[in-house]
Amino acid sequence: PDGGFLAVNTGGSVSKINPDNSLVWIRNWDSSQNWALHVSGEYFYLAGDTRLSFPDYETQSTYATSIAKFRWDNGNHDPSFLVQGAGIRGIATQSNNKVILVGDCSTLNGQPASRVARFNEDGTRDNNFSVNLNFVAYTVKALDSDDILIGGYFS
Repeated sequence: PDGGFLAVNTGGSVSKINPDNSLVWIRNWDSSQNWALHVSGEYFYLAGDTRLSFPDYETQSTYATSIAKFRWDNGNHDPSFLVQGAGIRGIATQSNNKVILVGDCSTLNGQPASRVARFNEDGTRDNNFSVNLNFVAYTVKALDSDDILIGGYFS
C-alpha cells in the first residue's frame, strides 16, 4: 500500500522494506516453514507449515496458530483472524474481505475442508462456500468479479 515490500524467510521471519531498501520492521516467528503470504489492503496474511508461534507486540501475548493476519504498517498481529489447520499453500481475499485458503488441508478450524475453504473477516468459516478438490491446490487468485481461480494438481 505504501510502496514497500515484504521479505519472507522460510525459517519464520518477515521483514518490511521501504522502496529505498531501508528496513521498517522485522518479525521473527517460530515456524519451520512459511508456506503462503498474501497482502490485502492494510493487512497481510501468513500461513505456516503446521503452526506459527509469535509474540503480539501490543498485548505481549503469544499466539500459536496456522494462519494469521498482521498489520502492514507495523507487522503487529491482528487477533481478529486466527485459523487452525496444516498444509495451506495459497491465500486470497475477495472484495468483500472473505479469505480463501487452499492447499493440502483436510480440516480447518476443526471442520472438514476438501483442500479449499472460505473464511469471514473474523476467522469464522463461511459455510455457504463449498468446493471439493480431489488433490492438492497450490495457488488461488480472487478476480475483480469475485470469481476465483485455483491452481494445483487435481482433476
